[in-house]
Amino acid sequence: MSDDKRLNAMLGRAGAVFITAVLLVMASNITPAMAADPNSDIPAFITEALPDAQIVGQGTMSWVFWDVYDARLIAPEGRYAPDRPFALRLTYKRHIDGRIIADSSAGEIARQGFNDQTRLASWHESMNRLFTDVEAGSTFTGIYQPDRPTCFFKNDRPVGCVDDPLFGPVFFNIWLAPDTREPDLRQALLGQK
Repeated sequence: MSDDKRLNAMLGRAGAVFITAVLLVMASNITPAMAADPNSDIPAFITEALPDAQIVGQGTMSWVFWDVYDARLIAPEGRYAPDRPFALRLTYKRHIDGRIIADSSAGEIARQGFNDQTRLASWHESMNRLFTDVEAGSTFTGIYQPDRPTCFFKNDRPVGCVDDPLFGPVFFNIWLAPDTREPDLRQALLGQK
């Protein structure tokens, strides 16, 4: 009996069809969610801030064996440059306390070498105010525009901005700098994976 016949006998026809479909999707490196035009669901508030907004890349942040959030980097014409406008959109997969998000963000900024403690304390206070609790399905989007405040949106509604123009580049380095704690996610966001 051939391997295909054994597989069909073990799993039944429906199981074999399912496995074949999964293998085809994996081989083509396209997930079912990516099969549709991924740019079609970019919210209007992003396209208003970023004309011709397109997804640069996307990936999932996992911790140990839990998926924490899906991330999308969005930029005009789908071309990211650290000195040009862009948005980072996170879709959370679980509940996380806002204070943990703010504390982790401040910790990562410090870990990456930012050592202006007065400024970091001010930013941390702003993040504690802006970063509220998230649930599975909550979205949180930050929009960077050079020399302007960095503004945040939760579930597509504005929550506020950090006025210091230095905040944006330093904050988004958590995901986009070469020394990020999550290099695989960085590569995915930059469309390199």
